[in-house]
Order: sequence, then structure tokens, then C-alpha cells
Amino acid sequence: MGRRRKSEFPEVSIHKTHGRARLRFGGRDIWLGKAGTREAEENRQRVLAAWLANGNQLPDGFTLKAEEPAVVVPANLTLKATSRNGLRVGELVSITLVDVAGGKTKADLRSNSRWWRLRAAAEALEPYADMPAIEFGPRALGQVCRWLATTPMRKLKDGQQVLRTRTWCREVVEAIRRIFRDAVAREDLPPERLVALESLRPLPGIDKARDPIEREPVPADVFEATLALMPKVLGDLLHFMWLTSCRPSEACRIARCEVDTTREPWVWSPRTHKTKRRGKRRHIAVGPRARAILLRWWAGKGDGDPVFGRDDMEPPAGSVVKFRALRTDQEPFDSADLARRVARTCKANGIPHWSPYQVRHSGLSELRAAGGVDAAQAQGGHSSVQVTERYARPSVARQAAAVEALG
Repeated sequence: MGRRRKSEFPEVSIHKTHGRARLRFGGRDIWLGKAGTREAEENRQRVLAAWLANGNQLPDGFTLKAEEPAVVVPANLTLKATSRNGLRVGELVSITLVDVAGGKTKADLRSNSRWWRLRAAAEALEPYADMPAIEFGPRALGQVCRWLATTPMRKLKDGQQVLRTRTWCREVVEAIRRIFRDAVAREDLPPERLVALESLRPLPGIDKARDPIEREPVPADVFEATLALMPKVLGDLLHFMWLTSCRPSEACRIARCEVDTTREPWVWSPRTHKTKRRGKRRHIAVGPRARAILLRWWAGKGDGDPVFGRDDMEPPAGSVVKFRALRTDQEPFDSADLARRVARTCKANGIPHWSPYQVRHSGLSELRAAGGVDAAQAQGGHSSVQVTERYARPSVARQAAAVEALG
């Protein structure tokens, strides 16, 4: 392919790491925004207008509001500290935060589990920010673990302060170890530091943390009662999740171009999903009832537009929950927004609380009962049966029927 002439307007390219659209003029990048969004197209039109008005060349000093994707690191989490005799703990945390946040938007970070663990690790390590990293050992890590297990969280749960779960405490401690593991890989610290931190087994004080609550499938009657009180588009979105056993984030971002409608059942291949960064592909079968939902909502929309958009939302008649005004047309929902809306509807109408992720458990449990664990594993996108067992519970009814049949 030949080189573009200076008199030709460049094609939009997409950054492979963070998925942002850009135009390149003579080695200079003009960042347009998230690829496929209205913002990116509007910014492209602005650049094109300026380029045409200036005789088919970009004006000197031309800029958009934000030309480069910003590194989003909250100021209260940087834990900056100066050091003359080697790196300090606060500096290690800052380096890791910037590395993880590099090239990502706020929306990207909201769905990044490592980012949230790092934020919790930064809070736990704040008293040790000025300590030389070479001196942070098993004793200090044990003190951090005790603090995590015995100090209530800032966020209230049902109006009360609660302790962190044992699972979360272990994940934060592992995030701290990973900070030091990365420092050893960069040769900022000797390997002996990591060996010392890995030697802390078992974690002290972990038994004082709160027991984790095992996620259960949402009861069908509770699910239907909630959907009847929500806007139709949200109800169909949640119903689609149940029928396909997909993750909330996948359902919120589904677009028509991701669905292969040339065969039955339809096959949906999300562009972005949880395990994409590991090189794995995701294929979700879409049955007749789920297909009917898609046909209802993607009519009149472009191939790249979200099927379930905010501009489709209309509160149901008699709803006591006030749904806020829309932000932009065709803007997709996100999993956190979906969880908040479910929680508000349940609380306002006296319905037992449940979360959208429980819908995935319900769908996979139904699929396992109908087609076995292999079908549930394939639909759930799990690498091992052990992971599927955590989502899709064995059917007691099928167990009873089998026992009766055997006599």
C-alpha cells in the first residue's frame, strides 16, 4: 500500500491497546475519542472542516480539547514520596498505578478489577508510604493484613459499617505482593524482598474478616416482579442476560455487528470481554426468545450502535422510581448503572435485593439442567469445569428424578 499524499485526508486508525480513534498528520496524532462513538465522529468532522478550510492541510497549532488519552490516577492515591537511598513504598505504588492506568479512560478503569485492588492496596499502604521499599517485609505486610481484616469499610452496607470479606483481604494482599513482584522484574528491588513477602503464610488476622456471601441465582418470581417495575428496555436487557447467561458488561455493550444471524442459533461474538486480554475468544449462542428481544430493539439502529441504548428508556406507568434524564443518544448502559437501577427498584418496592450478576448464575443453572455441564461451560466461556460449578448449581430436581428412576 502506497504512502498517503499530504493533500489527502488520513483514514481513522484505532489504537490496539485502549481502543481510541485517531488521525495521523505527519507523525502527529489527533485523538478523537473512543472508537465507534458519536464523540469520535464529531471530532473527525471538526478536524476535516479545519483541514478543508486551510487548503487541505491542518492549521498550525490546531488542537481538540484532549489530544491524548489521559492517565487517570486520583490525586489522593499517588502517595508521592522523595527518596535518596532507593525507592520507597509510596513510589512503588505510584509507579504501578500509572502503569495500570496508562492509556485508559475512566470508563475503562471502572471495569478493571486490578485497578480497584490497587486502590485498596494504596489505601492500606498509606501509613508506610515513606518507608524504604527494601525494609517492607513480612511483619509490615502482616500488620497491613490485620488492618484490612479488622477495620470496617468506609462504604456502608444497609446503613451499617461492615468488615471486609476474607476473599477481598486476600486479593488486596496479593495486589501488594504483585507491586513488589513488578518492582523485582524492573530490577528496582532485589528478589529477596519478594521471597520474604511470599513467606507470610497463613495471613495473620484473616480469620477476623467477614465471611464471604456466596452468590445465589435470583429467584424467578423475584426477577419477574422487578422487571415489571422497570423501563421496558432495562427489563428486556436483563431478560436477555438470563436467556444467554452472559455477563452484565457484555449485554450492555452488544451491537448488531457482533451477532452472526446466518445460522441458528445465532452466534454472538462480543468485541470486548473479560478474557480477551488473555487471547481467548467468546462465542455465545442466542436462542429464539433472545433473538426476539434483539429484533425488537435493534430495528432502526446502525450496526455499531448499542442495541440497548439510554434513548430507548421510558419509565413504566405507575413506577415510584424516578429515572434521571438521558445523557446522550445511543449511549449504552454500563454494568454499574444497571446494578444501581435494580437496587433502587427493589428498595422502592419492597422486593428482596438482588444484583444483575445473579442473573448469569440463574441462566447457567437452567442451561446445565437442560443440557449438562458441558453446555453451561461453553455458554459461560469458562476454561475449566471447576469455574462452571461455581455458577451453575447441580439440579436437585434432576437428582431426585434419577434416583426415582433407578429405584
